[in-house]
Amino acid sequence: VELTGAGKDLHEICRPIVIQFELIRENFREKQAGKPRQINLVTSYPTVNSELAEALAVFRHAFPDVALSVVEVSASEATLAVQEGRGDFAIASMSVSELNQGIHELTKFPMVLLAPENHPLLRKKTVSVSDLGNHPLVLPSSDTETRRILDTVFTRAKAEPVIALEGNNYGLLLEHALQSGTACVLAKSRRNEEAITEILKKLFQLRDVTNLFGWEALVLIESRKSYNHDYLEAFSSIIRQAFKPDQELASPTPDSQRNPSSP
Repeated sequence: VELTGAGKDLHEICRPIVIQFELIRENFREKQAGKPRQINLVTSYPTVNSELAEALAVFRHAFPDVALSVVEVSASEATLAVQEGRGDFAIASMSVSELNQGIHELTKFPMVLLAPENHPLLRKKTVSVSDLGNHPLVLPSSDTETRRILDTVFTRAKAEPVIALEGNNYGLLLEHALQSGTACVLAKSRRNEEAITEILKKLFQLRDVTNLFGWEALVLIESRKSYNHDYLEAFSSIIRQAFKPDQELASPTPDSQRNPSSP
């Protein structure tokens, strides 16, 4: 059967209604089967950070009967897990330019160039992607989202970076850059903030290169069923609130005080 133009338009209009009906039916089956409530969070960001730890504690106070599972994987695997239904939420990093519906920006990190004070790149008034490709660089490892963003820009500019060292130990990367007189490009985030602060005390300089590579965003990715359960909606709200600067987390209404008819 081949749809007419009008039929295709009707299909697109009705599609959200059909999806919502499927979610309601799934929710009904879960309640009938007495399936225990659980949230599966997949993350590529270190889960020991204070924001996430506090958010999980606030959620557990409000929903003590909802089990929580946190699994750490790569950024690409985290996104795929939600798409395939293996995770309810994912915390991962991606380029700000890739944000779309169902993805909430939690915070974002600037791309920076770090180099010894006498490095040729720092003597330039402006630095281009081609300029960076002409010098050995210390970069994050190829399995990181930061590196994927960097490689995408290098490829578009038809510039091939000369990699002096790559890895995930930022203290080691920056110390190698210092000892070898090599430049380093990375996203300035909570994970490497301490290492960057220390290296800047040692005749190192920092230059913002977000004009070349953009921002790396830390995001919360939701599965479609997150919109059909009160505890999933509450979890999403708490996580997003946790990453807002200087804001105290507010606990949602505990389950014990909710209307018994709530799902």
